[in-house]
Amino acid sequence: MENYSGKHKIAFCKRLGKNWQELADYFDISDSLRKQYAQGNEAREIWTWLVQTERLDELVAALKFIDRQDIVLDVLNSDENDQPSVQTKIITKSPYPGLRAFTEDESALFFGRMPEITSLLTKITSSRFLAVIGASGSGKSSLVRAGVLPKLAEKTDGKHWEWLRFTPGGIGDDPFMALSFVLMPSLERLKLTAREIATQLQKRGNIDEMAEKYLAQKPATEQLILFIDQFEELFTLVDECYRQRFVNLLGKAGQSSHLRIILTVRADFHEHCLNYDALASLINTGAWHLASPDTPALWQIVHGPAIAAGLQFESGLVEQILSDTGTGSGALALMAFALEQLYLSCAPSTTLTWEAYDRLGRVSHAIGRHAQETYNNLEEDAQNALGEVFAELVTVDPERGVATRKRADFARIGQTDAARQLIDSFTEARLLVKSEVNGTDAKTPVSMRETVVEVAHEAVLTHWDLLKNWINERFDDFCLLRQVTLEAAEWERNLRPDANLWVHERLQQVYAMQQKLKPQLSGSVVAFIRPEAERLLEKLTNPALTHLQRERIGVRLAEIGDPRPGIGVDENGLPKFDWCPVPSGQITLKDYAGTYNVELFFISQYPVTFKQYRAFLEAADGYQNVRWWTNLQHEPVPGEQYRKIDNHPAETVSWFDAVAFCRWLSDKRGLAIRLPTEWEWQQAATGGHPENKYPWGTVFESMRCNSYESGLGRTTAVGMYPQGISPVGALDMTGNVWEWCSNGYDKPESTEVAADGRRVVRGGSWRRDQDYARAAYRYHYTPVDRGGSLGFRVVCSSPIS
Repeated sequence: MENYSGKHKIAFCKRLGKNWQELADYFDISDSLRKQYAQGNEAREIWTWLVQTERLDELVAALKFIDRQDIVLDVLNSDENDQPSVQTKIITKSPYPGLRAFTEDESALFFGRMPEITSLLTKITSSRFLAVIGASGSGKSSLVRAGVLPKLAEKTDGKHWEWLRFTPGGIGDDPFMALSFVLMPSLERLKLTAREIATQLQKRGNIDEMAEKYLAQKPATEQLILFIDQFEELFTLVDECYRQRFVNLLGKAGQSSHLRIILTVRADFHEHCLNYDALASLINTGAWHLASPDTPALWQIVHGPAIAAGLQFESGLVEQILSDTGTGSGALALMAFALEQLYLSCAPSTTLTWEAYDRLGRVSHAIGRHAQETYNNLEEDAQNALGEVFAELVTVDPERGVATRKRADFARIGQTDAARQLIDSFTEARLLVKSEVNGTDAKTPVSMRETVVEVAHEAVLTHWDLLKNWINERFDDFCLLRQVTLEAAEWERNLRPDANLWVHERLQQVYAMQQKLKPQLSGSVVAFIRPEAERLLEKLTNPALTHLQRERIGVRLAEIGDPRPGIGVDENGLPKFDWCPVPSGQITLKDYAGTYNVELFFISQYPVTFKQYRAFLEAADGYQNVRWWTNLQHEPVPGEQYRKIDNHPAETVSWFDAVAFCRWLSDKRGLAIRLPTEWEWQQAATGGHPENKYPWGTVFESMRCNSYESGLGRTTAVGMYPQGISPVGALDMTGNVWEWCSNGYDKPESTEVAADGRRVVRGGSWRRDQDYARAAYRYHYTPVDRGGSLGFRVVCSSPIS
């Protein structure tokens, strides 16, 4: 029979509490006997019964069965039922790591995982690949770093081991660079840079060769272990272009006589691993699933570090912490953080108190309360930087609907004083982690190092309500950001094909997301989400573009909102033009029509567009207002536009209509806006260079204008032929529509409105061939004519502010 002392019995009776019924059920104690137990002394009665029936030896098994392992560990397996008055103190800082993982140097503080360590040691010494798979917060990294690797170094089997730890996303999005930086310090004699090593690994997959050279520098070492921590970064941070090649490298490493591989990966990324044949093969032979620690293990995790630090808990506090923690997924991370905060709250006292534990919000609320207090202590500007910072520290997995953390360059996200204050405060609060990458070895040039920031643990994302709600409100935006980043990378890899670019309608969602998240985007993403209108307008500069392509670009621009100035209306709905200054000079008209002096004036860059003309037609005081029609023939109904597209030139406009438009707009703008004389028009088309037969020079080129030669048989949007620009900057002065001039054809000197007779049109049109497209060519229509080739352009001789 077990030899328990009176103190054991007293402690047992105090601790069992209401669980005495379950214990009585286990031992099948009769109801009649239970009824005889004095209230409050049931545990003592059961202990007495166990002694009398000589079944006390079964008590440990019974307590484990009813899930009271804490009594077994804390009472029955202890020589003293209370905390020891004197403990061996080996450290003077917090023995609990909080949200970070234990490191190799903290193996003396790592408790509660000996069965797992023993099992993993057996596996890694007998095979070349080991994948430790477990839920987020289950302690995978700590198990390997503070448990397996130090124990491996202690083995006395004659083998010498060395390990290199890295994470796939530790150096940006390239896992080969992450690997090369941990290899480089021992490969200095090769005179290779980290980039050169990474390139070799990526192109040749020569990891076995690199490992052999690495080990050659360490004669006593027989095996090199590549410890790839947080392997899920291969799917969350690494560019997709590297993934398959890196998996292939692991396949080769698994066959190397010099290497062994240990990786830790979150269980929710297990399926991602199985999508790669080589990786699936490795995992199927070397997978080890880590369960969350049970109550006995958690008890050791709490007590072991406390003893090492010379700490003691107030009575019953450990049991409450274990009860609050539970054994669910992620419970370990929450408990570790609560314990660290408990230590910090009580220091320098060596007694951890109930009062401090309650104040920090216990296990379930410790992270959230601490984060909120840290946030509340920030200045308002720093609080407002939360989105600016966390937009770069959070990513999402749309398939699983969860947010995950990612690293960001501190120099990039800490560009403002407010952002730096938030980052520094949350780092001091141990909620964010700042670390140096690209090597911390003294031999690594400072210029090659950079500081990165990351969330200490994903529990921060799920247990701080403010941040959790912020993420949930923007979850779809994070999904979109992830999608556009991936597609931009694919577009870049495929040499930027236009076919992969997103259209305007889809990009609007991206721009809205940018307003919410304000993410720092890479150059390739910025280029990928460039507005479709900008891309289309840039295409127009390509001389090889066909007429049909130009026509389609114009229509598409109208569909998505043509952004060009000078073709639309202002905020008041009034036509707004971009004016081109035309120098003074002298023009001699063809057909002996006379020579005329031209004074400095301004001409609209484009013909009046349908949108601009429609403003006149639809205005309450516009087309139907008789005020504008003095001495003009006013038809009750305007001409019907054939191509009702905003950025196309107005058509079916009579000379009378055009003059009335100018009167209306002059009144609205307070400017002298009118039709040009034909000598003004010609001066603008040639720039005052008589030798210019066409706006662009002396030789007709059909690809510079929409004339009959284009074969389109219709108007195009204005400005689709930038190669046909005139010297003053005006477009479409050849082709598209005939443009009304103010003067008469038969009497060019006459610009009187009341005068009868034909009026001059210039510029040719889509219906006319190159002969009509000459800058000096004079043509005519009667003022009442309305046709699909008749439009107009305006000039202004008033000062333009």
